[in-house]
Amino acid sequence: MLDITKDIQSLTTFRRRSGDFMKQLKKSKRPVVLTVKGKAAAIVQDAEAYQRLLDIAAREEAVYALANYPRRCHVATEARKLRRELRHLHYGKKPHVYRVIYEVDESRQTVWVLTVRHGATRKLKAADVK
Repeated sequence: MLDITKDIQSLTTFRRRSGDFMKQLKKSKRPVVLTVKGKAAAIVQDAEAYQRLLDIAAREEAVYALANYPRRCHVATEARKLRRELRHLHYGKKPHVYRVIYEVDESRQTVWVLTVRHGATRKLKAADVK
């Protein structure tokens, strides 16, 4: 949530107190809107928070692509053991690689996303995908 008393500042104030702003960005993980003549001109954000936004956008893009080509991904290694036709999609760049585990329901023409996990997480168990 944006706090207008702290998260909207003039570019001049940002230039004068850039060190303080960098500490605030790192601590709060919230962006700061910079204004020029009272109008929003730029947004400054902590690098980690920005990376999280990129990860979320990549995940959304990858998941929505499954609607068009649900069988494009390989069958998940755990599928045989769990006796389900689970598929998995890898997305992201190291070290931020994630697995989307999903199932295709042909009768409903639906893709069910069961879980999104970090790529280094242990393999699925039956309790993970009820």
